[in-house]
Amino acid sequence: MPTTIAEIRGFLDEYDLKYEVDEERDAILIGFNCNPETSTYRDEDGDAYMRLVIRVLEDGEFLAVFVPRAWNIQDSTSKSLIFEACVSFQLRYKMLRFDYDPEDGEIRPNIELPLENSSLTSQQFHRLVHGVLHGVQQFDRVMRHTIETGEVSFACLDDAAESTACSDDADRLNDLVERAGGLDELEKLLGGGEPEADAA
Repeated sequence: MPTTIAEIRGFLDEYDLKYEVDEERDAILIGFNCNPETSTYRDEDGDAYMRLVIRVLEDGEFLAVFVPRAWNIQDSTSKSLIFEACVSFQLRYKMLRFDYDPEDGEIRPNIELPLENSSLTSQQFHRLVHGVLHGVQQFDRVMRHTIETGEVSFACLDDAAESTACSDDADRLNDLVERAGGLDELEKLLGGGEPEADAA
């Protein structure tokens, strides 16, 4: 069954996230603060903040999640190296891809999902959003290094992984879920065992 804006809103409401709806474009706009101590990503105003756009396309049969104007390389003299960095990062990181607009120099990271007549689950949706947020923050280190030095290097990712592992509550929670064997197993541990069956 194709997805709808109402369904996407329901997924966001599960976590009490604030967002704006653009009914004309079948889109949702949502922003996330980045930790300025662990993330190098900055928006156009220099803030540690990332805007995401979630679009429902093709009558609900296609979903796109992207960061508009994540980077602008219009005046860069290292475009070929930047493109090399983008393609190389795609090899290392699942799902995330990059679009380039030669008219204004915008590089737009995104994840697109063809749903066709399949139902979208909350878990799938939140994985897409997390994939974009995490991927852009990781790749920003490579992008900045390439722009500033004219060299493509992923060493900064390896260094950052060591220094920022479980750096905030979300990372610690993800780590705990993984070690417990999944969310259901963690809930069992926190609840003291198997959940009681509902009374008939």
